[in-house]
Amino acid sequence: LLLLLSMIILGSKLFMCVDNITCPDDKKLVQPKSLADTISEPLRWLLFASPFFQPPAEVWIIQSLLMLEFYEKHCSSRKLHERSHLHHGTTIQLLRRSPTLGGAPTKINTDTANEETENWCKWIEIESMKRATFMCFYMDAIDAICMGHQMFIYSHQIQMTMPVADSVWESNFTQFIRNFKKEERPRQFLIVLRDIMNGKPTKTNSFGKKILLAGLSAILFQIQQRDLQLFFGLDKFT
Repeated sequence: LLLLLSMIILGSKLFMCVDNITCPDDKKLVQPKSLADTISEPLRWLLFASPFFQPPAEVWIIQSLLMLEFYEKHCSSRKLHERSHLHHGTTIQLLRRSPTLGGAPTKINTDTANEETENWCKWIEIESMKRATFMCFYMDAIDAICMGHQMFIYSHQIQMTMPVADSVWESNFTQFIRNFKKEERPRQFLIVLRDIMNGKPTKTNSFGKKILLAGLSAILFQIQQRDLQLFFGLDKFT
């Protein structure tokens, strides 16, 4: 239910941005922003009070927090905007205690039909958590770029593989095994980032491009910090 409420908040925002939505007049939201603000005000505290709000957090908790944080920062009042920044680190701390920031990748076994079904469901859960972690990393970098905040996650802390190809992620169960075997296995995020910095071409989807942009931004901030440390270190000995 809490995840659904988070989705309704973003859906209300999209409803405000699109003018040509075709639906009966009696089904239209008269004040979508008022609805979203009414939901978002207590939603964070409901998430914090949930018995599932503990490490290792389930994927729907992380997804709900990220959607709520996005709405608070970019679509709501000043009060909720400030609240989102105060609790941004909480979401990251939950992720630091999850397998996505250091856990081993899932091994896909395709011996029998039962194992295929079990592996498919497990793979969806892990891939969803990985994507949620990458989204948090991207939002962290955007905050640092646009608002001058300090980054909480740096590129070297991301030990995950890149997101899978869209054809694999969007496939149903009958298509999954075929597409999984056909597509190239995702490479480690740091290896892809290194290739980009060395001028090697890299093929990825739109979500992967956002992640790599966040990675380059994180490296830029780390270089700036390093230059500042060297500046004060050299200045001390002159």
